[in-house]
Amino acid sequence: MDAFTIGINFALTWEGGYTNDPRDPGGETNLGITDRQDGLVDSQVDVDGDGDGDVPIKKLTKAEALAVYKRNYWNPCGCGNLPDDMAIAVLDTAINCGVKRAKKWLKESVDVYRFLEKRTQYYLDLCARNPKMNVYRKGWLNRVNALKKLIEELAMEAH
Repeated sequence: MDAFTIGINFALTWEGGYTNDPRDPGGETNLGITDRQDGLVDSQVDVDGDGDGDVPIKKLTKAEALAVYKRNYWNPCGCGNLPDDMAIAVLDTAINCGVKRAKKWLKESVDVYRFLEKRTQYYLDLCARNPKMNVYRKGWLNRVNALKKLIEELAMEAH
């Protein structure tokens, strides 16, 4: 399996289906794709990248979500040019923390573990600044730990 598929399968185990949690600043979300990811709050997802909503977010399919992930997260972060472990970590981070942060942390990190340490610290700082976000803290930290475990398992398989 390629790094994109491994990374997306991992992310989707955490992202789940449709939600519209009023506590979540991401707003309406399905399969980890937020309504706001295309710059509009219109309950539509721009699947083909032309700037117009193509699909109601509630009806987004996995195949459509994969197209959005590849175009809006994988490609902008340059994941196809990274070692598999880093590509998987950067993809999941871009999905959960944003492309801008993922790219910044990638530039600042010498390896995947330091990269994931930055992500963990971001969550801790975010919860300290905004206690309302503590509702997500345990899940975020569990996700980073599960990602570390996946990367370690992949490294073991490679040897």
